Amino acid sequence: MNVNIKAKHFFYPSNLLSISRVILLVPIIFLLSNQKYYLGIALSFIAAFTDFFDGLLARKLNHVSDLGKFIDPLADKICLIVMVIFLVIVRQVPLWLMIILVVRDLYVFFGGIYLNKKKNIVVQSNMWGKFTSLFLSIYFVICMINFLVNLKIVLNILLIISLFFVIVSTISYTMKFFKIMEG
Repeated sequence: MNVNIKAKHFFYPSNLLSISRVILLVPIIFLLSNQKYYLGIALSFIAAFTDFFDGLLARKLNHVSDLGKFIDPLADKICLIVMVIFLVIVRQVPLWLMIILVVRDLYVFFGGIYLNKKKNIVVQSNMWGKFTSLFLSIYFVICMINFLVNLKIVLNILLIISLFFVIVSTISYTMKFFKIMEG
């Protein structure tokens, strides 16, 4: 399978949604840093919804592209890493979680780049990766709500669920990597 990226793919609504998710990080961090929690949380929900709607829109408009397969997970990784760093700084997320997530995302990202270079394919997110993103997004939003209301028990439960999906998705991507390399 050849990688096929065209300039028009940048302007597909689904790919613009992926890009907007990263751009929304700036006002989200600014608002949360200035204790404008309600607005920051609201923008975080919008950013999270773009993650759901970009793929749905791509399929509905028949705009699935290699660029979208690349920038959607890249946007997810950028958002995840920026938010986890911010939440560690404001003491809402433990440092060890940030280290695990950054290492895991760099591993998956560079593994995908390696496969692209060696096998000329773009590896798409799978179900486990999507569940991981979903639960981490929920966890991060609850961390933000925790600025306003003590939700420690809920956070601990979500942390355990999120870690489960981080582990399963990492194993899944590793198995996929080796299967592609063998084939």
